[in-house]
Amino acid sequence: MSYKILEAVGRMFSWIFEQIFIGLVSLLDLLPIPFDASGAVQLVDSIPDGVWYFASAFQIQTGAGIIFGSFLTRFIIRRIPLIG
Repeated sequence: MSYKILEAVGRMFSWIFEQIFIGLVSLLDLLPIPFDASGAVQLVDSIPDGVWYFASAFQIQTGAGIIFGSFLTRFIIRRIPLIG
């Protein structure tokens, strides 16, 4: 009996969270945010050649991918109830 009540309360909180999340996403869709890729291209073009050399030598692209992947893995593992 109590398991069914706990399950119903869990579903209720899940539904409430889902509705809040859907509402926030729909609010973000209403914001008029222009996307101009030319600004990003100009920003990348303004990086000096010396910075590109050291970024390539130190494998910044590979390292950033590894770090991002480890953060994502940690986030997912922390969401597992018995482990995280």
